[in-house]
Amino acid sequence: MTHSWLFVAVIGAFALAGCATTNRTPVHLAASGGIGVAVISRSPADITVVGPSAAHGETDGSSRGGTPAPGVAFIGLLLLPLEAIYVGVWSAQCQQKLDSVYPEASKRLPDVVEREVGLEDLRRAFVEMFQSYTSVPVVPLDSSPTAEATSREHQLFVTARVKDLAYLLLIKPLYFGLGPVDRDCGQWALGTRLDVSLWSVAEQKLVSAPLHTGPYVNVHLDDLSSLLNEPGTLRTRLAPNFEVGAANILDQRRFILAP
Repeated sequence: MTHSWLFVAVIGAFALAGCATTNRTPVHLAASGGIGVAVISRSPADITVVGPSAAHGETDGSSRGGTPAPGVAFIGLLLLPLEAIYVGVWSAQCQQKLDSVYPEASKRLPDVVEREVGLEDLRRAFVEMFQSYTSVPVVPLDSSPTAEATSREHQLFVTARVKDLAYLLLIKPLYFGLGPVDRDCGQWALGTRLDVSLWSVAEQKLVSAPLHTGPYVNVHLDDLSSLLNEPGTLRTRLAPNFEVGAANILDQRRFILAP
């Protein structure tokens, strides 16, 4: 059975997106040792969803457009507060409008995401943003998308110890999704939900998590087809917003980088 799913829109202020204010005392990171940054993800196409299912959960990564599990939501202004979901926006009208400019989106979008979403862009954005706030080395670490997640994490800790790094920042894209952001279905967004965690390498202990952010690009319905069909267009627009996502993680002040 083929499902055609569409995202819901969010009502909320940008200030809510990062949940920047918190009662928790931030952890001040040590000035000795560096920070390794890695992205742990399956192929972007394998975690791509189109529809209201994306507003209620994350894909399990078992299949293209797989049914999400309950508990997660996505979409917003620059970064989405996951709690600020307004589920009433989706309608048959949105489906019809999407079909008129980009039919069979659920089938086609995974290939677009595979082509356009660069996980190396995501990692680079976090490395460069974090490095701009600290003199401590922030270095990219490779993670093979073919290995099991636990095996990849273990290898990353081994690599981090070899490189004498003090911390390991793990970035996990839960899904990439497409959906409308207004009642008229005239504006659409395509982006991702990221889970970010910071670990102590020496103790292999969690320092700060879970941290969430949701970088995305906004596009008018009339321009959606060109955004998705022209190679490089989506990547060019999305890559800078990964930096916004990285800045948002720092703005949450769950940890403070050494000067």
